[in-house]
Amino acid sequence: MPTFRTELIHGVQRPYSTWTFVRVPESVRASFQASGRVPVLCTLCGETFRGNLSRGEGDFRVHVKKQLLESLGLTAGDRVEVTLVLDEEPRTFAIPPELKELLVGNAQLERLYGDLTPSLKRAWAQYIDAAKRPETRARRAKKAPAGIRGRLYPNQ
Repeated sequence: MPTFRTELIHGVQRPYSTWTFVRVPESVRASFQASGRVPVLCTLCGETFRGNLSRGEGDFRVHVKKQLLESLGLTAGDRVEVTLVLDEEPRTFAIPPELKELLVGNAQLERLYGDLTPSLKRAWAQYIDAAKRPETRARRAKKAPAGIRGRLYPNQ
């Protein structure tokens, strides 16, 4: 269970330029003995949240949601104490029927969706599922193929 002091940093490229991350030292990243994105439980100033440890823009980092930063009174540039633990609980979410129908009918799109990061998969599922009216759900599902092909978040 690595605990370390680090700096909160902003991303550089869109859409990450508005996001804040915990910078993770390379030695801590190496302790997880896994390649690629690593699901973690991150404790920041006593608050624990689920995240992913990944490499982006030259740093190993974990995204911290804006609401958590605001509640803790933190911003990019602050130095903080962080604990990371491997998150072994499965991360599941329901795929709405409108999205399932698109994927089942298109093998290439299904493969591309399967290759997305967990956060992108969840974002598309939640974006469609959050709509209350069937017309809105259908309209959002119609936008999904282009977003999935472009590896974009909804409304990006």
